Amino acid sequence: MNEILIAFKEIVDRNTILTNIMFLMFFLSFIILIVLHIYNKIYVSNHKNDFLDLFFGKQNGAEFTKVGGDVLVIAYWFTTYYSSYKFFSMKVFFPSLYDKDNKPLSIMPNTYKENIDIFELKHKRWLVVNLGSIYLALIFFISFLVYGLFF
Repeated sequence: MNEILIAFKEIVDRNTILTNIMFLMFFLSFIILIVLHIYNKIYVSNHKNDFLDLFFGKQNGAEFTKVGGDVLVIAYWFTTYYSSYKFFSMKVFFPSLYDKDNKPLSIMPNTYKENIDIFELKHKRWLVVNLGSIYLALIFFISFLVYGLFF
């Protein structure tokens, strides 16, 4: 551990302010993701029934918890697909109930568009915090990588 701290001290002492900012951004993205994980664990455990209803429906949600499935893992899958659904207009992931040709993803068999709309109304703040944090951490990390590769 001491060697790592000495290496970071040398980097900070020898490099420019921009390099220091890039390392700060890297650590901020790491901290954001840790805080987001803790926030999601607490939030999902407090609203577990809403998440189970959205992902599996009322009957299948009880079976999922009996088997020992972790709702938090499914929530991370959901945020990934939800961001594609909202920002890239990929409507394939969450089809309408009336669309007979398309089915939702098998990992979340009840995530139809109509159910997503109801979930959005109840948990808009959770969705905004998750997507904002993920994209902010991603921007920080990508800028760190770009700086590391080209400068």
